[in-house]
Amino acid sequence: MEAVQTVDWYKAHDAERHSMLAKCRNNPGQIGATPNCINASRADASSVWAARGGAIKVAPLTAADLKQHK
Repeated sequence: MEAVQTVDWYKAHDAERHSMLAKCRNNPGQIGATPNCINASRADASSVWAARGGAIKVAPLTAADLKQHK
């Protein structure tokens, strides 16, 4: 039985995450719902989201911003 890795661990270990995802996709009926498949999948989704600029950066409005939108 292999050790269960966390989402953060899979985020930090790209090669291992990709390897685990390949195993999970190859045999989803048997291992697709295991903790490692779920954690690797969540780490991958999070990495893709961040890489595509998914984190929205919000800056406070200034007086100049408000004047532009009148």
